[in-house]
Amino acid sequence: MDNSHTSEKKTPALAALIPAFNPGQGLMDTLNSLAVQPVECEIFVVDDGSQPAIELPEELGGKPVNLIRLEQNQGITAALNTGLKAILARPFEFISRHDCNDIDHIDRINSQLTFLRQHEEVMLVGSSVTFNTPNAQVQYVFEAAESQAQIERRMRYSAAIVHSACMFRAEAFRKVGLYSDKYPHAEDYDLFFRLMDRYQIRNLPQILVTAGYFKGSISMFNRHASLMSRLKLQLKYFDPVSVHSYLGVLQTFGLYVMPYRLVSLLKAALPSR
Repeated sequence: MDNSHTSEKKTPALAALIPAFNPGQGLMDTLNSLAVQPVECEIFVVDDGSQPAIELPEELGGKPVNLIRLEQNQGITAALNTGLKAILARPFEFISRHDCNDIDHIDRINSQLTFLRQHEEVMLVGSSVTFNTPNAQVQYVFEAAESQAQIERRMRYSAAIVHSACMFRAEAFRKVGLYSDKYPHAEDYDLFFRLMDRYQIRNLPQILVTAGYFKGSISMFNRHASLMSRLKLQLKYFDPVSVHSYLGVLQTFGLYVMPYRLVSLLKAALPSR
């Protein structure tokens, strides 16, 4: 079922983008949390070759749903770019990112929209995020760096923004381009660097998303590829006058050579917040 369409109604300010591959109930959980947001938007779900194909209603909570089907699984970068091309072909002002299994808090969209409208110089805004295990136990809390300086410092070590908790100006992608396939499993980190290099980016301190944390996730299966991409980006954007550039490279290299079991033990020993 493909219910991608061009609404006859006036295009709202916001498009919500969700890539999905064999998502199970997690997709509907995310969609339901988005449907109740007290803000007009259109939802774009890119089915990245799921088997069976995803089927969705044409609207949820009065919000039109555009379902775009890729016949074969092409990976998250291709899925994101497919959705972005459809969104950028229309006059949306803002684009929010969402992942299956993540739950938006009721004030997420309104808080980020309000911030971007009040700060025209900012191209991207994220937030703090709680990561929960499948049994709703808090695994850890990502406490977001707020200012540009704090974000730039944290970016020397890892992504300073949670991808599925951010909202962009649509213009951001017209200025710096779409997601790149040059850095496997770090397409978001690359995009954040490109934006940070030219524009202001921010995080809101409050927790606006509860994200799913799964030990068998794709990011963990591809840990070494992700770390290698991170290292390449840290070197590409290396600042020789910043001690954090040196420390970040050393940290990533250490994680790359360290057995994952040891990394897990160290993470488990740290407080959740």
